[in-house]
Amino acid sequence: MSTSVQLHFVRDVQLSATETFASVPMTYADGTTALPGEQLAFVFAVAKEGSSLPTDGTVPFALSADGALVATDDRVEMLVWGAVSTSASTVHSVTIGEDGLPAEGWQPMGGGNGETTVIPIYWPDAAGARPARYAYLYSVLLDTRAVDPVTGGVSVAGEPFVGDKAPAPLAAYGATWCHCFNAMSTGIPTLWMNIPEGVTAPGTEGTVVAATSVPEWPTTLVVDGETLTDPEAIEAALVPAIAGLADAQDAEGNPALSLTLSPAKAPGLTTYTLWTADDLEGEWITFDALLQEKGLATEGEVRYTKWRISKGSQVSIPRLPGENTRFYRLKGDSAQGE
Repeated sequence: MSTSVQLHFVRDVQLSATETFASVPMTYADGTTALPGEQLAFVFAVAKEGSSLPTDGTVPFALSADGALVATDDRVEMLVWGAVSTSASTVHSVTIGEDGLPAEGWQPMGGGNGETTVIPIYWPDAAGARPARYAYLYSVLLDTRAVDPVTGGVSVAGEPFVGDKAPAPLAAYGATWCHCFNAMSTGIPTLWMNIPEGVTAPGTEGTVVAATSVPEWPTTLVVDGETLTDPEAIEAALVPAIAGLADAQDAEGNPALSLTLSPAKAPGLTTYTLWTADDLEGEWITFDALLQEKGLATEGEVRYTKWRISKGSQVSIPRLPGENTRFYRLKGDSAQGE
């Protein structure tokens, strides 16, 4: 009973004398290319006996902020992280490179027509024998960006992960169905990944979507030796403390506000974004989006987005010229907590 596939990403494949194509880069929700060091992971979902799962784009699981897999469909019996390279491997992801595609393993294709990297994905030995029923493979792009609120430096996971949880904090993710194995599947399917729209190629169902899904709060959380299961208690443990705003100046001497932050009781499991509005009853947008509207930041910049608050710090917020009133709100990226 086979439960493995070979995933092919390609570059510069010649379709005709005038036409070439390459796998589309993996992207974040805003359409920007995933940063080098992000991770593409793989998940098997096994349906309960007598059941099947949809292949119409509906994903039967979610990820929580701490990287745990959570079934969202009653027909799911098991969720298992896939093994990369061999069934004995404990590695569940591959690293994204500069062009938004897997970083390793690129080789010339036959006849010098472009190049490809092949990623073998297996049902892991550590999960035991796969139940003899339908199993569905999904690819999962992780958005692990975290920003230092003081320096603005952006970090990502950087390395493939092992264990039963994806890297945290997890700011967003995107999952898509790749292949369905029946009870007695044989052979090793080959899937071409991220094929551009309009290009006809075999096995193109496995296309990685953008990382647009927001993680859930964890269902359990250990704080100071106590296991929390109440959603309100978990949310409270993930909310950082804000001491308030004070007038200040930035490094160039321009008017600014100083925001004093303290980490949550359970730090490191989620990131936070600064939102703003000029009226409490008005529209709230991210502060980065406002700066982009005002021409003070480039599109896609995440200076005040996805903050990792792991220690007490003071953050400088620019005061916009001509404004006397503005409201701020710090929201967790994993849920509606503020």
